Formats: sequence, C-alpha cells, structure tokens
Amino acid sequence: MQNIGAQHEIIKKLKHNEYTKQGYLVVDDLFILSLPECKNSLLELLIVCPDMIESSEAKSVLKYYQDNCPTYAISKKTFETLASKQNCVGMILVTKLSDKSPEIGKDSLIVVCDGLETHGNIGTIFRTLDACKASCILFCNQQAKVNDINVIRASRGTVFTVPYKVFDDVKSCVDYLNGINSRILICEPEQGENYNKINYCGTVAIVVGSERYGVSKEWFTLPNTEFIKIPMKSNVGSLNVGVATSIIAYQVQTDKKIL
Repeated sequence: MQNIGAQHEIIKKLKHNEYTKQGYLVVDDLFILSLPECKNSLLELLIVCPDMIESSEAKSVLKYYQDNCPTYAISKKTFETLASKQNCVGMILVTKLSDKSPEIGKDSLIVVCDGLETHGNIGTIFRTLDACKASCILFCNQQAKVNDINVIRASRGTVFTVPYKVFDDVKSCVDYLNGINSRILICEPEQGENYNKINYCGTVAIVVGSERYGVSKEWFTLPNTEFIKIPMKSNVGSLNVGVATSIIAYQVQTDKKIL
C-alpha cells in the first residue's frame, strides 16, 4: 500500500470528478463495495484511510481490494475532502463495468429513460428492474449520468447488476429497439390504455420521460407506438417517475409470469 498526499494526481482527479468524466464508477459505500459484482468489475484503484477502517467487514473488504488492485493510503484530513457523505466507510474504489451486452429474448422487459434528471429516480429504477428481473435499461437525452456517485449509491449497487446502454438521441435508441423487434409503449399520464389492461406479450420497451418535461416529442411521431397510463383519482398531475416505472414494471413481469 503506497502512501500519497493531497497533491497527488489521483487525489486531484477525484476532487475534480475526472474519473467519472472518463466513464469510471467511483464507489464509497461499504454495502456496494461488498457486492460480488462490484468486486468482479474492472478494478482501477482503491483509496483508503487506514484510520477509518474499523469493522471486521470493512477490513475484509479492504483486504480483497488490496489483493486485487493498486491501493493508496491517505490521511483522514485528505479523505474528508473526497468523501461524498459523512459516514463514508474510509475507502473509495475507482472501477469500470465490464462490457456486457444485454441479453434480450423474445419476451423481455426493457425500460427506456428519456431525459431523466434526478439521481434518486434513476437509482430507484435500477433497483426495481433488478428486483423484477428486467433485461436492461436504455438511456437517451441523458441529463444525470448513470455513473454519477449519487446514482450508484441510490441504486444500492444495482448499476453493477442491471445491464444498460446509453444513446445520444431518441433516433438511435429507437433504431436499437426496432432492431430487436421490441414493442414501444410510452408512459403518459393523460392518454392511452390503463397499464393493467394491456397485453404485454413479446419484448416490450416502456418509455418514461423527464421529471419536468415528460417524454420527448420525437416519441410521439413514431409509427406503431402504444400509449399507457396509470389511472389517478387526485389533482396531482402525475406520479414520481421512479414510482410509476416500478408499478408498470411489476405489472409487466407479473403478466409474463416472471414474478
């Protein structure tokens, strides 16, 4: 384990989010660090403050990463300038996901996130799709980055277990869906069939939109799309996008006899 100081290039890159900008995932949560999927990712390096490693679980996790990737020790004072939360475990992992393509069958569930902005909502969708065994998440018009540390934490590490793909725009995402013969169902609060009246046979892609603006206009001009809604008996205009996605995803997987 090599000791480094606050002026080391690694510390500067962490402070300025350079690793995140380069596509790495930065993880500082002990639960996520303990996941097999995180341990088996493409490990780049680990930063550790030895004075903060107290529990037997933390010591065990530290030993694994020490044995499997370059590890650098820093002072508590330096660590506190990097930690994203007060109760951080004392370790920061920099890693990448292995390049694993989604496994799309003839009866799969896909969720398309169009322009989502809130880290917590994206994390909720990851957790839900992990729980109900969806095939993947597609992102287009990306606002909040999937590898943002707040998304990773909100997902409870399911960014490591649910495959995802990022597209620059709606067209490239639609081309992908057409290429796998997926149905496209757009979730809109005020039009379409009730979500629990739909036959979800075949591979389906549920499109959910931005918390502020909804689904992009490009989706509405596509041929052969379907619209679904969640009925509401209140004055609230719509449900939280993470909640709405969870309701529909469980309905789809229940219909498909996955759950």
